Order: sequence, then structure tokens, then C-alpha cells
Amino acid sequence: MGYSWTPMLRRRFYALVLVLAALASGAAAQDTSEDPLRRAKELHAKGEHAQAVPFFERTLERDPESVEAVANLALCLAAAGRTDEALPLCDRLLELTDQDPNVRDVTAAVRFKAGRLTEALADVELALAAGVESARVHRVKGAIHFSRLEFEEGVQAARAALELKPSDPEVHELLGRCLAGSRQFGAAIEALSKALELAPDYAAAYSWRGYCKAAGGDPVGARADCERAVALQPDEALHYSNRSTAHMAAARYPEALNDAERGLRLQPMNHELMSRRGFALIRLGRYEEALTAYDAAILLKSSGVSSTATEARPSRASGASRRRSRTGTRP
Repeated sequence: MGYSWTPMLRRRFYALVLVLAALASGAAAQDTSEDPLRRAKELHAKGEHAQAVPFFERTLERDPESVEAVANLALCLAAAGRTDEALPLCDRLLELTDQDPNVRDVTAAVRFKAGRLTEALADVELALAAGVESARVHRVKGAIHFSRLEFEEGVQAARAALELKPSDPEVHELLGRCLAGSRQFGAAIEALSKALELAPDYAAAYSWRGYCKAAGGDPVGARADCERAVALQPDEALHYSNRSTAHMAAARYPEALNDAERGLRLQPMNHELMSRRGFALIRLGRYEEALTAYDAAILLKSSGVSSTATEARPSRASGASRRRSRTGTRP
């Protein structure tokens, strides 16, 4: 015998469904509010650093001495470009852990991100002297070497990091940059391709691979990679610098000049972009302007205040792989 649904029964059934859905939603919300640290770590792992910050802060409201929350909040703030807020947390972290060398990988990464290379290197050396085995420590060390144009040392540090974390695309990108700096372009392309295999939307890896292809005599491939980098991260000067190089490799001097100038609008104190502008102007026969550009590049480089286009900032792209479009690339 069949069962007949009256209008009243239907209304009661739908009301029951809505009540159950609301209860399930409330339980999930309560679970998140009860464990903000878990939610913060999930967001941090996906590269959604700015979104993770308030959950770490909520954790610290409940437990001001949570070492895990302090360390991860410092890393998230630094990744989000809020280094002024991240730096005091380094001191707090060391205070909570009684100067434990095992947290020096965090303090090194944050201080490097803030441009405090001497302090970051001191943290790295303290961690390594204490026998701390951390891929982040070696990655920061490699990034410091790269920033100082010590490319061979950077290669060694990146390879040490890969032994501990072979599937980290940021380390493969660092290795590629350092190999490019030492003019090992074939090996650099291989490392950068591995980074892109692991993180297909990694803008800095495209950008550096384009630079290497230009240096290796593949201007078409170079432009394609640099175009991809610019599309992923249009506000990063590095990509215009490398695309300018790609254009010059193809004798496309007006385009090379345009990209150098676009990069300079983003980083006016960048001596590398100023040099690229000067080179393009020479090729275009604009010698007086070229001389002025080269003089400015020399002044910027000698002053020590130049912001070089050697590393990309992390992008705000969403997703597990796209977080590195802008990535960026610093530890």
C-alpha cells in the first residue's frame, strides 16, 4: 500500500531538513571556533596567509604562550608583507623557547623577508651549529647567498635543502636561480622546470626559466615563459626585467625598452632595470639617454639602496599551487 504525502507532511519534512542543515552548519562553525589553530594551519598550508592571521591571533588570545601559534603567525605575517608586525614575534618566540635553536629557522626566514640579512644569517649559523636539520634553514641560507651574488654557495645550500625536502618547489626555484647566476643555464632550466611540475602556476619559476632560455639562445621560449610570469603576477618588477632580456635576445629593442620602463615604474630604484633601459636605448640609437640611464644605474648600485629584481614577492593568487605565483620565492 502506497504512502500519500499531504501538503502538511511535505512542509514538515522540508522544515526538518532545514533544521538538520542548520544544526550541521552550526556544529561546523562551532568546531572551527573551538579549534582556530587547526583552521589557521589549514589556511597557512594553502598559502592563504592573510586569511590565516586572525585565526592564529585568536589562538594566542586563548593561549598567549603557544609556541606553534607564535611561530606560524610570524611566518604568515612575513609572507603577507607585514614584516613590521612579524619581527617582534621573533623576539617573543625566542623568549618563549629560551633561545631554542630549533626555532631559528623561523626567525631566520622572517628576518630575511624583512631584509635583515646579517641577523638572518646569524640565525642560520646558530641553527646549523646546533645540528638543526631543517630545509627552511638551508633555503634561507641559499637565498642569502643568492642576494650576495654568491651563487655556488647558494647552489650548495639549495641542494642541502632538497635532500631534506625534495618536493618543495620553492627550493627547486632557488636552485634554478643560483644555477642561472653561475651561468649553468641548462641545469637551471631543469631545476625550474621541476619547480613548475610541482607548482604549475609558479610565476617566478616561469620568469627565471625565460631568462635562462634567453641566455641559452631560445628567445621564442624565453618570451613565452616571461609572458606567462607577467600574466600570473603583473605587479612584479622581476618579470618585466626578465621579459626585457628576452626581447633583447630577439632584437626586439622597443619592446625591451618598454618592459624596462614598466619595471622601473614598479621599482624606481632598481639598478638592473635601469641598466636594461640603457642597453635598449643604445640599440635604438638614443645614446645621450642611454648614457644618463647607465650613470643612474651605477649610482644606484654603488649607493647600496637599490632594490634589485632578483626575487619575486609572493602573489596573492589562490590555491595550493598558485600561492607561489609570487611567490614568490623568498623563504
